[in-house]
Amino acid sequence: MPQFKFVAVQYGDGKPSKVAKSTRSHAIRAGLQKTKRRSRNKAITLSLCSEAVGKDSLLGFKFLMDPVCSSCVDPFNSLPVPTNLQVDHLVKYLLFKFDNNLGTNDRTKAWFPYALRSTPMMHSTLAMAAALWQADCPALEKSIQVEGLRQKGEAMREVGACLAQADSTHNHEIAFIISTMSTLVLVEVCSGDFETAKMHFKGAHNLFSSRGGRDSFKDQFILCKSVNLADIQVATALGQELIFPLMHPDQPELPPTILEHASHPSLHVSVADHDCSRIFIQLRQLLFAAQSLTISVDDQRTLLNIVDESILRHLYKNCVHLCDTDRRSRALVLAAQVFMYVTLRQVPPESPLVCR
Repeated sequence: MPQFKFVAVQYGDGKPSKVAKSTRSHAIRAGLQKTKRRSRNKAITLSLCSEAVGKDSLLGFKFLMDPVCSSCVDPFNSLPVPTNLQVDHLVKYLLFKFDNNLGTNDRTKAWFPYALRSTPMMHSTLAMAAALWQADCPALEKSIQVEGLRQKGEAMREVGACLAQADSTHNHEIAFIISTMSTLVLVEVCSGDFETAKMHFKGAHNLFSSRGGRDSFKDQFILCKSVNLADIQVATALGQELIFPLMHPDQPELPPTILEHASHPSLHVSVADHDCSRIFIQLRQLLFAAQSLTISVDDQRTLLNIVDESILRHLYKNCVHLCDTDRRSRALVLAAQVFMYVTLRQVPPESPLVCR
């Protein structure tokens, strides 16, 4: 039985044609769905294969069908970057941990399909996956750590090449570069290099502002998400206020039961001020939403950013004179921030961001 391979079609002049982005996206989704179904269908497949082999033996012939790269998440090399075994592991880790709902109806809110459309964004996304994985597992295999560093270097090289001709670059390409720079911020925060993260974020902020700011990019969900998350991470790491407002600040609609339960019990006025009490109500809403089967993951992440913004603005607002209630409130909010990062953002307790 011949094996089938994914090849580029050539024109009459012998030059290969470029594979369309939609084709690449379809191919990678097919590979991912195939990987997810494999474990579920393993027993059925083995049973059917054994029956088929038995029947073929009676007929006097046998054949063996070998899948093309059956264990690979990208069997057709449809990623916009060169692949290898380490890249394959990084993609699987990223999808398993963060972007595993590939069947979502609104694909504009999924990170990985967005990264599939851009070479620099995919490089930075793979670098982020390596940094997050190493934070989860400090003894991560060296080859994967090295691959993460290589992907970071490639992302920075792509950013530099684009910025060198920024005047002639269209806004949709600049949007991917801003997203890439924001993702590099997350890489450096995970690694504990907060000053480099600040430098990357300053560049992303300047480029974002020079191209029209929020009005130009408000419809690009992943760009806004990456910029806000980078801002939150830098502010948390350096102990400062946010630079950007939330791009999508609308409070998701929550069921009345969640709103009611989140308001009780209330903090006593002698223990915490009004802002502190409001933050704890928001945090309870987030916890109830995380346990609910009706609140989408995107809405939960929006709630998470809303709580993070409230915490940072409370902790680092300009206060000349603090009373005892203010100090108690700050201590409670700081404890809530640590709880949120370790429990909800799943940041390892020994990571530089938590131990700063």
